[in-house]
Amino acid sequence: MNNFEAFEKNSMLSRIKTELRHHAPFTAAGAASGIILMIFFSGMSSETALGIFNVFHPAHVFLSAMVTSALYQLYKCGRLKGKCALAGLLAVGYIGSVGIATISDSLIPYLGELMLGLPHPHAHIGFIEEWHIINPVAFAGIALAYFAPYTKFPHAGHVLLSTW
Repeated sequence: MNNFEAFEKNSMLSRIKTELRHHAPFTAAGAASGIILMIFFSGMSSETALGIFNVFHPAHVFLSAMVTSALYQLYKCGRLKGKCALAGLLAVGYIGSVGIATISDSLIPYLGELMLGLPHPHAHIGFIEEWHIINPVAFAGIALAYFAPYTKFPHAGHVLLSTW
């Protein structure tokens, strides 16, 4: 490994540490408030829980699409002094939001349902079952990031919401 490769490796590790340090307060606040909300709403009906999921999941997808696309736009294409190619931005924004949100909001909870032996486990794949909601909010987040690639508020909201 030459000196430049070593510098890049240390630079990347430094960047990861910095990002984790910035995420920690939002993750901690999200986890703490999530635990409090679980205690407060422990007797909630499954219909009410589904209604809340049907609000939070699209919000999670929207914020994730906006942040993923904005970060791609700023870091990948910003260096090129222009806008990203739309196809690349759509791919990164859609897969980075819908793909990850499906894993975190649907598949991991489904595995938890199976492991706990809960009655009527269901994966609820939003971009297929509720395609008319999830896909438009993902594309709206991508479009907003294309024209206004802001990250601070949507990123904070995404990290907070994704811990719930």
